[in-house]
Amino acid sequence: MLVGFTGCLMVSFLFSEFFNKLRYPRVLGYILAGVFIGLPYVNAFLLPEGFMPLLEFLSEVGIVFFILLAGTEIDLERLREMSTASLAVGFSAFICPLTLTFTFLSLFGLGFSTSLIVALCMSVTAAAIAVEILMEYGLLQSRDGAVIVGAGMVDDILGVVALSLILVAVKVDDLTVDSLVAAAGKLAAEYLAFFLIAVVVGLWVYPYIASLVWRRRGENQMLTLSLIFGLLVTFLSQVFGLSSLIGAFIAGLIINQTVKKRREGREIIRNLDAITFGFIIPFFFISVGLRFDLANIFRNMPLLIGLTVLGAVGKYAGVYLAGKMVKLKEGTIRAVGYGMNSRGGIELIIAVVALKQGLMGESVFSLIVSVALLTTFTSLHFFKRQVAENMNRLGPLVDDTLKEGVHPHRHLAEM
Repeated sequence: MLVGFTGCLMVSFLFSEFFNKLRYPRVLGYILAGVFIGLPYVNAFLLPEGFMPLLEFLSEVGIVFFILLAGTEIDLERLREMSTASLAVGFSAFICPLTLTFTFLSLFGLGFSTSLIVALCMSVTAAAIAVEILMEYGLLQSRDGAVIVGAGMVDDILGVVALSLILVAVKVDDLTVDSLVAAAGKLAAEYLAFFLIAVVVGLWVYPYIASLVWRRRGENQMLTLSLIFGLLVTFLSQVFGLSSLIGAFIAGLIINQTVKKRREGREIIRNLDAITFGFIIPFFFISVGLRFDLANIFRNMPLLIGLTVLGAVGKYAGVYLAGKMVKLKEGTIRAVGYGMNSRGGIELIIAVVALKQGLMGESVFSLIVSVALLTTFTSLHFFKRQVAENMNRLGPLVDDTLKEGVHPHRHLAEM
């Protein structure tokens, strides 16, 4: 077990650092590390018999931690104050690729559920990757940075909520009007009960215990308390028949509201980030790579090309339409359009969850991983070039949070 555990971490580290050295996101290295470990001879050497159950367990924990961390990056106050441009771009850049991809896959002959899940994967954005580039150029406080960060938050929320709703809907055996109405009523009741308990625990019990821990200057204990709270809320969502994703996401939001106003709070989230990306998330991406089948890619090349083109065009078209509506500059529209075409985070979690729920096969899963790799590689090239062109003619600084260099995706940008 120890050999497999250490070997997986070592290979992930080497691949991720190699891609980081090339100034590409570490997530690409994590995924390709999983593909490498999945090779027959490497697999036989690195993964001892009986290691796969542990790897799957770590992958499941990685999903929860990733969504929990994503929730801590959502600032509700900033979300309420978000500009019309960010909201419009976020919604439009989500709906356009969703509609285009779903229509294409339906015409291609895929089933309703599979088409919807794949379209959802094409609709979300790994905005943290673009944020890392903006930080590198010192442009996070620009209009481009504000729109990408805001629209990325909208995409994350829509993606997690949409998947949770789909997972509930597919449990309905008889898709009649009466059954759907009954399922919707049951879902509404479950959500209401879950939110009431989560709010009571999260806004009164958790902060009260946290205040006692703060008095003793127990930063490490505060991190442990936050992890316990996050896992308990995640478990609570499962008790009510909801997706663990929505539970982890809500827990992250509450943790953010509790700790963000304290100086030590940022340290807690940084520690959570270090645990997630330095220890747990590599195993999730390894499990993604192990499920990747290169032979399926060659057998489905027309579908791969279609998904890649429609995913990229749909995302860019959504940004372009919204950008024109809110009167963004051409350079800003192009930069945001390229920046929001990167993938490799939430969409891979959606794909893994859907695969385990039987909503798609491994061949379709491999296509989603391929599209994530292709769109991220290509979009980053165009994004960097456009950002360089925009450097001397970007809009004014936005809010005080961005002026201070703090942004919702700071920790996820480590990918």
